[in-house]
Amino acid sequence: MKTVLLDGVPVETTDEGAAAVVRLKAELISAVAKVSAKDGEIDAMRSRHASELASVIAHALDADTLDAAVASRIAVIDAAKSILGAEFDPSGKSEPMIRRFAAAQKLGEARLTGKDDAYVQVVFDTLVATVGDIDPARLLPSASVDVTTAIKAYDAQATVHNTPHHNPYRPAPGLASIEKKA
Repeated sequence: MKTVLLDGVPVETTDEGAAAVVRLKAELISAVAKVSAKDGEIDAMRSRHASELASVIAHALDADTLDAAVASRIAVIDAAKSILGAEFDPSGKSEPMIRRFAAAQKLGEARLTGKDDAYVQVVFDTLVATVGDIDPARLLPSASVDVTTAIKAYDAQATVHNTPHHNPYRPAPGLASIEKKA
């Protein structure tokens, strides 16, 4: 017979019972260590979650920013519909994707290949400003034409057709002389 301590109380047991108690104590110590390790992981996850939540809250859109973003998107969608028609569905497309899609539908994708979003936005804005006024195919005669050439082509076509026009990328002819006098 052997005497073993269970919760501070001496208990007499057989040799096999004592071996079982020692084994169970070792398993209990191992289980407590595993639980402590998991508690550490949980605390780390809570800390990371709190940090990520603070970041999300810091980057959340306030009402004014959200209103501005919605207004901008609606303006781009309306402009695209003025080019493509009312049946255009912008679902799943970002503003740059909508501009590129509308411009590509009018001018052909090849003319926009390799062009950045700023270039596409200028082409899109020009198409919107000239809806019904000029033939979009004449706006950019080739894929290698830059924005300056497109503006010159627009000015030339408007002059040839002797139609009043407004080019948002160039001041009105009389405005430059007024600014110099002032």
